[in-house]
Amino acid sequence: MSSLWSIMPPLCGEFQDLCLASEKDYDDVCFNLGVFCKKTHILKLDDFTGKGKLIGKNEVRTFEPQLDVDKAEMFENGMFVEGSEFFTRMEDVLNVETGTEVLRINYDGNSIKSLETNKGEISAKYFIFSTGFLTKKNVP
Repeated sequence: MSSLWSIMPPLCGEFQDLCLASEKDYDDVCFNLGVFCKKTHILKLDDFTGKGKLIGKNEVRTFEPQLDVDKAEMFENGMFVEGSEFFTRMEDVLNVETGTEVLRINYDGNSIKSLETNKGEISAKYFIFSTGFLTKKNVP
């Protein structure tokens, strides 16, 4: 239920194209649910990839005043989603409850047909998976 939810294509490795495509899906879902989201920068604080722009302490502070680091790698193609609002709207509009755990994924060829969860079966055109807040379990 964190309010900091980001899609980070530059950090998706071999799945970068899929991450870029998912930004459009998130944009559509946020628009349809009335949830705040925006394109934004990403700051990576360690294990630099060399694919972003290395910036120093003063420039880091112009983006994130609370950060006290000597340097960061900056990427300009990320997306921020207001996570708390997103979950609330999903509960209201899509009838998805927090605390829902995925127990099994049902496939139809290479596509997901439905999810069996601890609260019943969910069928949808699109699924978004995430580890749950403060848990390692998969949640839809």
